[in-house]
Amino acid sequence: MARKKLYRKVGLGIAAVAGVVLFVWIASNIVGGDDEGPVTPVTLPGIPLDTTPLDTTPLDTTATTGG
Repeated sequence: MARKKLYRKVGLGIAAVAGVVLFVWIASNIVGGDDEGPVTPVTLPGIPLDTTPLDTTPLDTTATTGG
Protein backbone atom coordinates (compact mmCIF):
# COMPACT_ATOMS: atom_id res chain seq x y z
CA MET A 1 0.00 0.00 0.00
CA ALA A 2 2.84 2.42 0.80
CA ARG A 3 4.44 1.66 -2.55
CA LYS A 4 1.23 2.61 -4.33
CA LYS A 5 1.15 5.98 -2.55
CA LEU A 6 4.79 6.57 -3.42
CA TYR A 7 4.14 5.83 -7.11
CA ARG A 8 1.15 8.16 -7.05
CA LYS A 9 3.20 11.00 -5.50
CA VAL A 10 6.06 10.49 -7.96
CA GLY A 11 3.61 10.39 -10.87
CA LEU A 12 1.91 13.58 -9.73
CA GLY A 13 5.29 15.28 -9.30
CA ILE A 14 6.40 14.30 -12.80
CA ALA A 15 3.06 15.42 -14.23
CA ALA A 16 3.33 18.76 -12.42
CA VAL A 17 6.86 19.40 -13.71
CA ALA A 18 5.83 18.40 -17.24
CA GLY A 19 2.81 20.72 -17.00
CA VAL A 20 4.97 23.67 -15.95
CA VAL A 21 7.47 23.00 -18.75
CA LEU A 22 4.65 22.71 -21.29
CA PHE A 23 3.06 25.95 -20.04
CA VAL A 24 6.34 27.87 -20.27
CA TRP A 25 7.03 26.50 -23.76
CA ILE A 26 3.57 27.44 -25.03
CA ALA A 27 3.74 30.88 -23.41
CA SER A 28 7.15 31.60 -24.94
CA ASN A 29 5.86 30.69 -28.39
CA ILE A 30 2.77 32.85 -28.02
CA VAL A 31 4.47 35.92 -26.54
CA GLY A 32 7.16 36.19 -29.18
CA GLY A 33 10.21 34.81 -30.84
CA ASP A 34 13.83 35.85 -30.91
CA ASP A 35 13.74 37.53 -34.32
CA GLU A 36 13.66 41.30 -34.04
CA GLY A 37 12.81 42.38 -37.56
CA PRO A 38 14.10 45.49 -39.32
CA VAL A 39 15.74 48.20 -37.25
CA THR A 40 14.66 51.77 -37.94
CA PRO A 41 16.95 54.60 -36.88
CA VAL A 42 15.64 57.06 -34.33
CA THR A 43 15.89 60.72 -35.30
CA LEU A 44 15.10 63.78 -33.29
CA PRO A 45 12.92 66.46 -34.85
CA GLY A 46 15.01 69.05 -36.67
CA ILE A 47 18.22 67.00 -36.58
CA PRO A 48 19.06 65.27 -39.87
CA LEU A 49 20.29 61.68 -39.90
CA ASP A 50 24.00 61.51 -40.82
CA THR A 51 24.31 58.81 -43.49
CA THR A 52 27.89 59.50 -44.61
CA PRO A 53 30.06 56.36 -44.49
CA LEU A 54 32.90 56.14 -42.03
CA ASP A 55 36.46 56.52 -43.31
CA THR A 56 37.91 53.02 -43.25
CA THR A 57 41.22 53.71 -44.98
CA PRO A 58 44.23 52.37 -43.03
CA LEU A 59 46.48 54.88 -41.33
CA ASP A 60 49.91 55.56 -42.83
CA THR A 61 52.25 54.89 -39.92
CA THR A 62 55.48 55.38 -41.89
CA ALA A 63 55.13 59.16 -41.85
CA THR A 64 54.91 59.33 -38.04
CA THR A 65 57.75 56.95 -37.14
CA GLY A 66 60.47 59.25 -38.42
CA GLY A 67 62.53 56.28 -39.62
